[in-house]
Amino acid sequence: MVNYIVDDLDALLDRLKQEGVKIDPKRMNAFYDHFAWIYDSDGNKIELWQPSAEAITLGAAQQVFAAKPDRPGVLPGDLTSRAKTSP
Repeated sequence: MVNYIVDDLDALLDRLKQEGVKIDPKRMNAFYDHFAWIYDSDGNKIELWQPSAEAITLGAAQQVFAAKPDRPGVLPGDLTSRAKTSP
Protein backbone atom coordinates (compact mmCIF):
# COMPACT_ATOMS: atom_id res chain seq x y z
CA MET A 1 0.00 0.00 0.00
CA VAL A 2 1.22 3.49 -0.83
CA ASN A 3 1.19 6.07 1.97
CA TYR A 4 0.97 9.81 1.31
CA ILE A 5 1.68 12.42 3.95
CA VAL A 6 -0.87 15.25 3.78
CA ASP A 7 -1.17 18.64 5.47
CA ASP A 8 -4.95 18.77 5.94
CA LEU A 9 -6.62 15.38 5.83
CA ASP A 10 -10.19 16.63 6.23
CA ALA A 11 -9.87 19.24 3.47
CA LEU A 12 -8.28 16.69 1.12
CA LEU A 13 -10.99 14.12 1.79
CA ASP A 14 -13.68 16.73 1.11
CA ARG A 15 -12.06 17.58 -2.22
CA LEU A 16 -11.59 13.93 -3.17
CA LYS A 17 -15.22 13.21 -2.32
CA GLN A 18 -16.32 16.03 -4.63
CA GLU A 19 -14.19 14.46 -7.36
CA GLY A 20 -15.92 11.10 -6.88
CA VAL A 21 -13.00 9.23 -5.29
CA LYS A 22 -13.99 6.16 -3.29
CA ILE A 23 -13.22 6.84 0.39
CA ASP A 24 -13.03 4.11 3.02
CA PRO A 25 -15.41 5.07 5.85
CA LYS A 26 -12.88 3.82 8.42
CA ARG A 27 -10.66 6.48 10.02
CA MET A 28 -7.91 6.18 12.60
CA ASN A 29 -7.17 9.07 14.91
CA ALA A 30 -4.21 8.13 17.05
CA PHE A 31 -2.49 10.29 19.65
CA TYR A 32 0.04 11.67 17.18
CA ASP A 33 -1.54 11.02 13.79
CA HIS A 34 -4.67 10.88 11.67
CA PHE A 35 -5.16 8.27 8.95
CA ALA A 36 -7.73 7.68 6.22
CA TRP A 37 -7.83 5.43 3.18
CA ILE A 38 -9.00 5.93 -0.37
CA TYR A 39 -9.09 3.71 -3.46
CA ASP A 40 -7.71 4.47 -6.90
CA SER A 41 -9.65 3.66 -10.08
CA ASP A 42 -8.14 0.14 -10.11
CA GLY A 43 -9.32 -0.54 -6.55
CA ASN A 44 -5.89 -0.20 -4.92
CA LYS A 45 -6.03 1.06 -1.36
CA ILE A 46 -4.04 4.24 -0.63
CA GLU A 47 -3.28 5.48 2.86
CA LEU A 48 -3.41 9.19 3.70
CA TRP A 49 -1.50 10.25 6.79
CA GLN A 50 -1.63 13.61 8.54
CA PRO A 51 1.12 13.68 11.16
CA SER A 52 0.49 15.88 14.17
CA ALA A 53 2.23 19.20 14.63
CA GLU A 54 4.29 17.55 17.38
CA ALA A 55 5.52 14.85 15.01
CA ILE A 56 6.49 17.47 12.46
CA THR A 57 8.23 19.57 15.11
CA LEU A 58 10.40 16.62 16.03
CA GLY A 59 11.62 16.61 12.45
CA ALA A 60 10.93 12.95 11.75
CA ALA A 61 7.88 10.90 12.59
CA GLN A 62 10.14 7.91 13.20
CA GLN A 63 11.42 9.66 16.32
CA VAL A 64 7.86 9.97 17.59
CA PHE A 65 7.19 6.27 17.06
CA ALA A 66 10.48 5.28 18.65
CA ALA A 67 9.82 7.56 21.62
CA LYS A 68 6.36 6.08 22.15
CA PRO A 69 6.82 2.29 22.05
CA ASP A 70 3.74 1.93 24.25
CA ARG A 71 1.44 3.11 21.42
CA PRO A 72 -0.93 0.22 20.76
CA GLY A 73 -0.83 -1.17 17.27
CA VAL A 74 2.11 0.91 16.07
CA LEU A 75 5.66 -0.34 15.82
CA PRO A 76 8.67 1.72 14.73
CA GLY A 77 9.18 -0.57 11.74
CA ASP A 78 5.64 0.11 10.47
CA LEU A 79 6.53 3.69 9.60
CA THR A 80 9.82 2.70 8.04
CA SER A 81 8.15 0.30 5.62
CA ARG A 82 5.51 2.87 4.66
CA ALA A 83 7.97 5.72 4.31
CA LYS A 84 9.87 3.83 1.62
CA THR A 85 6.79 3.83 -0.63
CA SER A 86 5.82 7.45 0.05
CA PRO A 87 6.66 10.09 -2.53
